[in-house]
Amino acid sequence: LLRLLCHCGHKIVLSAYTNSAVDHLCLKLVQFPDVRAKFVRVGSILSINSKLAPYSLDMSNKQRFDTVSSIDQYIKQKNIFAVTSTSASSHSIFTSKCNIFDYCIIDEAGQLTEPQVLGPLKKCRKFVLVGDNNQLPPLVRCREAERKGMNISLFEKLANKYGESAVQSLTIQYRMNEDILRLSNALIYNGKMKCASQQVAQQKLVLKKNMQTISMSLQPNEKWLAHALNPEHNVIVLDTDKLYENRSCSADDGDKKKGNNNINEYEAEMIERMVYKMFDCGVYSSQIGIMAPYRSQLKLIKNKLDKLNVPFSPSSQILSQRDHEDDDDGEKVRKVQSSLLLDTIDRFQGSDRDVIIMSFTHTPFDKKVGKILHDWRRINVALTRAKCKLILIASVKALKHSNSNILGKIVEVAQKQKWIYQINDC
Repeated sequence: LLRLLCHCGHKIVLSAYTNSAVDHLCLKLVQFPDVRAKFVRVGSILSINSKLAPYSLDMSNKQRFDTVSSIDQYIKQKNIFAVTSTSASSHSIFTSKCNIFDYCIIDEAGQLTEPQVLGPLKKCRKFVLVGDNNQLPPLVRCREAERKGMNISLFEKLANKYGESAVQSLTIQYRMNEDILRLSNALIYNGKMKCASQQVAQQKLVLKKNMQTISMSLQPNEKWLAHALNPEHNVIVLDTDKLYENRSCSADDGDKKKGNNNINEYEAEMIERMVYKMFDCGVYSSQIGIMAPYRSQLKLIKNKLDKLNVPFSPSSQILSQRDHEDDDDGEKVRKVQSSLLLDTIDRFQGSDRDVIIMSFTHTPFDKKVGKILHDWRRINVALTRAKCKLILIASVKALKHSNSNILGKIVEVAQKQKWIYQINDC
């Protein structure tokens, strides 16, 4: 749609809620020579993917923009203006009375509140909202605002009001292979979603080492790593229940090791070892996404991965205080060139990776699972970000006893498909 509108000479605003979602769309655009020179990524150079730096409107670059007129001339040559919904409400390109756009296309529109959508829409003659009501609605912290309907997106309102006359349902997807799609179809979409092609359906993670070489390099207590990395295993549930039993953990010992309900040392250690082995097998950091429901768990994982000098995505909000300091140019460069995406489930919406590792964080000792994991739409986002391999690290007992329909169904489908692998030691 963007390429067609661009060829017709239209001016288009392309927007989404997060920088990672906007970057995800832009990285697809740069693959097409016919539009590569026609779009500009608007936003802070420190907040966007480093691969998009040549396409950014970095006004501090004196070599490109030495005068105001040079900036105006650059903008006039562009057809597609990619920007987050927040920046669209404040950036001078979109607040100027002179600039009127023909179309606005907003991705993941169901995640935006109505005021957030109106920012990019206000300067456009027509708009297209793209989204999924089976994924996350707008996040509204104020209970009074939520009670009055702030958590209902414009996307949902228009879909409910106009139905088939204005809504086109899309059932072909280009991201997930057939096993990952099988899981989301069983849980959410009632089998309606289809892979766009055999190439999409059969895609697998490519390793530069064969499985025999990988297996021979592992210690006896690391055999689970071979199972997790095996390209033939597209969906894996690494069940940690036996791990706790074999270490003779009482509830108190488990909590001591685990810290509290929001962190899990064992799962963080497993992620560190998987990422290290993936790097050893030729998987790039830009292919990997790691998510967890709690920020405290993400910070723990980041501390583990820091030992591997893993570069992180600039869209990630799980950064240490040092990462926010501008004390030297080296730190700035490190952030710009980062690539592995480590973030909450919510902030993953709109992006994808070849490999997604999900830490559920809870142990069999937990009497209940956090409310955040009971939201079926949030779980749907988590399960639909991977293209080739989805690795879920969880206590199966915790998921079963969670009183959550969606978590219980994950276990049910995984058992039926023989996707569960019990870890006895790590």
